[in-house]
Amino acid sequence: MTQIAQIILLAAGLFDFLVILWHDVLTLQECSFDNTDYSKLLKDSSEFTSPKRLIGLAVLLGLCTNMAMMSWIVVLILAAVLIIQGVEILIREHGKRPKATKRAKHIYVAVIILAVLVLAVATACLYYRGGATDAYRGTALLELLILIGSPFLTKAINGLFGSQE
Repeated sequence: MTQIAQIILLAAGLFDFLVILWHDVLTLQECSFDNTDYSKLLKDSSEFTSPKRLIGLAVLLGLCTNMAMMSWIVVLILAAVLIIQGVEILIREHGKRPKATKRAKHIYVAVIILAVLVLAVATACLYYRGGATDAYRGTALLELLILIGSPFLTKAINGLFGSQE
């Protein structure tokens, strides 16, 4: 049952990551794909201490507790928190943001590909070293770290795309 709970947590974390990443990419688009303006906006709006980032951090910390290691129910509760947050962001942002440009979509896909590659390699290494449960749990921890740092990934990939459209 623990492995199933860890897989559900992985899926919930991926869903939440995709929603938050989309929000980050659209915010970057509103800043005309300028990393300096994007950084200033993130700092001015206190984005790094916003509830969506703090919930991701809280789930990450909760996953590191002994209760999460011993109880699959705790892992499912943490997964539910991520799913509820993702759905809430989708409902709140529905129709309020501009349409994504081609460059925004390319950045979104590039960040997803990078994150999936990192997670796949981490899962394979952890599976080889410790078995399935350790692999799922370790990958979930890494996934939450990527979720928290998604603005940095967005800025990095935007920098790789070069100058503005």
